[in-house]
Amino acid sequence: MFYKSLDYKANTKDTTRVFLGYNHTNQPADGEFYDMRNMSADEYPAIATRKRRTMNLTLASNDWQELEVNFEFSYDGSVSVGTATYQSGSIEVGEKETLTFSCKADEELVSSVASKVTYYDSEGNEIGSEEIGNESFVTPDQTGSCEITVSALIRDPQDHTEEELPECVTELSVKLFNRNIRGMLLKDGKLAYMVGSKLMYDGQEIDFKEYMSKADDYRTEMQLLSFGVYILIFPAALYFNTNDLEDYGSLSEEYVAGTFESQVKFTMCDAQGEEITASTTEPEDPENMDYWLNTEEKCLYQWSDSLAMWVSVSATYIRIEITHTVLPETPFPQMFSEGDAVFMNSSLEDINKGSIIQKLGEITGESGEIIGGYIVVKGYLSGQVVEEVSPEKTLYFKRKIPEMDYVCVSNNRVWGCRHGLSEDSEAVNEIYASKLGDAKNWYCYAGNATDSYALSLGDDGEFTAAFTFKGYPMFFKENVVYKIYGGYPAAYQLYTYDCRGVQRGSHRSLAVVNEYLVYKSVRDICVFDGSMPTGISGKLGAEKYKNAAAGACLGKYYISMENSTGSSCFFTYDLERGIWSREDDLKIEEFVYNNSGQLYGRNKLSVYGFEDAADGFGQAEETPEGRLKWMLETPDLGLEDLERKWVKAIHIRAYMEYEAVMDVYVDCDDTGNRPVKTIRGEGRICSCRIPVISARADNYRIRLSGYGYVRIYSITKEVEYGSDRR
Repeated sequence: MFYKSLDYKANTKDTTRVFLGYNHTNQPADGEFYDMRNMSADEYPAIATRKRRTMNLTLASNDWQELEVNFEFSYDGSVSVGTATYQSGSIEVGEKETLTFSCKADEELVSSVASKVTYYDSEGNEIGSEEIGNESFVTPDQTGSCEITVSALIRDPQDHTEEELPECVTELSVKLFNRNIRGMLLKDGKLAYMVGSKLMYDGQEIDFKEYMSKADDYRTEMQLLSFGVYILIFPAALYFNTNDLEDYGSLSEEYVAGTFESQVKFTMCDAQGEEITASTTEPEDPENMDYWLNTEEKCLYQWSDSLAMWVSVSATYIRIEITHTVLPETPFPQMFSEGDAVFMNSSLEDINKGSIIQKLGEITGESGEIIGGYIVVKGYLSGQVVEEVSPEKTLYFKRKIPEMDYVCVSNNRVWGCRHGLSEDSEAVNEIYASKLGDAKNWYCYAGNATDSYALSLGDDGEFTAAFTFKGYPMFFKENVVYKIYGGYPAAYQLYTYDCRGVQRGSHRSLAVVNEYLVYKSVRDICVFDGSMPTGISGKLGAEKYKNAAAGACLGKYYISMENSTGSSCFFTYDLERGIWSREDDLKIEEFVYNNSGQLYGRNKLSVYGFEDAADGFGQAEETPEGRLKWMLETPDLGLEDLERKWVKAIHIRAYMEYEAVMDVYVDCDDTGNRPVKTIRGEGRICSCRIPVISARADNYRIRLSGYGYVRIYSITKEVEYGSDRR
């Protein structure tokens, strides 16, 4: 008699020699890891600890900025006890920001003062409180706002009326230690960054305080652009000439007539600004070059003896003249240049919106001193107009910059987009381009190839980013991509792609990697080749990320973004190999990079150097990271087999620097990571067989962790199979 034999799998050895990075899904391939920290595919096919970062700049101090806080007074008292309370109301602050509070009490009225700050998260939930004195304090994590309460104990409440007590505590002041980096740019291999109202570049400090709006919030992010020799700063609309340290200021300009003058004259003139005297009735016996203003046709004619006829003048001009009664620091019109488009609020409505200055000049007194000036613009005028001005009735001349959400530079123009309300409270959904080579003019429409450009869109939705790719300006919404083709305004054409655009809040995720544009969309991270985007982030799992910032360096895409809980996650993607790596929780809000392998990222307080970045830019000495803590965790292994199994041993071949440490763990059937071996580095490649004593299990995971530089060449799992019975 023959009995049926039972076929059991023999012991197996499964070796992984090619490591494919991070795959946080339920279907990872061989060589992929479900989780990791501080590992990289730079040593492919091996996997190794990432390069250490350099700390290129840490802001240790800057300026104290006083916050506008209105304290409300209330009083609660009786004959024997009285307390004066001052309540600040909500003060918008962020986490880990340093503030200081101070006040002054009238010691004759007040016996003691107690101050308390209460912290709230972004949704208004209280997260803690503490007593404070006249000293600085630091807001805790997750802070969105705070409230300060001051309680003053009145010495003799029966001797005072409530009306006398509001001034018992005075000089209540809340100041913020403003050390936030607002924007950054890598220009000519040198780092430019902005803190508060100051731009730092190449060891220089340029203060734009006098050019910034009084309503400027130090938290407002600034976008720095390279435009020729200039650094442009938006949305503040500022500029700095890197070749001339004295040439900086506002892109917009304004002169308000009414303080240093009493009237503004509008006179008909020729293109050179010379006043024209024209008859309003047709002269019976005209002489050569005489003018006749036909008021019915609103046309200016000039008599030509050679033609024996009236010849229409193709363009008419108006000279706008101001003579100062007191000479201002900058006389009119020295703040403008020829070719500028100016807006006015004069009584001549036809010239108020964007008249282009054809010529400007000075008016001098008898001794040659400057006493005023004039500009010449195109326009029609039937007679001289004089407008009286005063501090109560002013007339302004303004070179305007449109309010823009996002900006970029392409083909010697600055481009921008805006969705929302303009400064005139008009609804706009537009794309703008500055005058060719001139970032100060956005409303010059003279019919030339160098003109400014504006385009209104019919598609709804907010803009989410602007970027230049392959020489074309591109504008993004969450579900649309716009591209502008053409070399000058008359030839510009808009192409619209109905596809995944840039996620709101992730406008800094755009980066060019190996001639491809990569960015964060609502669903995923996309590669855009100029036609349609393709998703590349499936291996990051089902987590929904947002608020991404990214940069590129030598074929790799670096991205920092927030997960659904608000925690930061830092990833890299090797575009050539298609390998994701999970690094750590570093929060980066902006990257800058160039094609030489320099990549820098910053958050509000620090600038970090990545990969080949090594320049400290004349700032604090570089402080590289210490030994990195790293981790690798496999997905659930053994799921493809029905049989239960024992993990008998793990073989690891790796290079470990001297005194590096690797801890090996095994988790069988989700019972928890059990340590099985600690390996210490000897500064060479070594192979180690690690015996494992484990119970029979359906599946298992292997976890490697440690610190110091490690390069793993192979991992072999030695597994013994049993039956499928528990």
